[in-house]
Amino acid sequence: MKNVNVSDVRGFLYEAMKKVVNGDIDRQQALSVTEIAQVMVDSAKVEVEYMSKIGAKDESSFLDGDAKQLPNGVVSVTRHRLAG
Repeated sequence: MKNVNVSDVRGFLYEAMKKVVNGDIDRQQALSVTEIAQVMVDSAKVEVEYMSKIGAKDESSFLDGDAKQLPNGVVSVTRHRLAG
């Protein structure tokens, strides 16, 4: 199973929303999808908080997912962070 990032979750939720609107899945299935997505988001929050507490320099792969794939012509990304 590949690592999933926030963009993947958004895409999956969008597809689930379309299925609800089209009547392809019922309310209970939609609730199950949202509960799973919420657990994933809560897990990412814990990961970010932990990384902050230990002073880790890396970022969450869940949040940063597609950042490694830069658009054509973009050769690097500089991130500025505020202390605090």
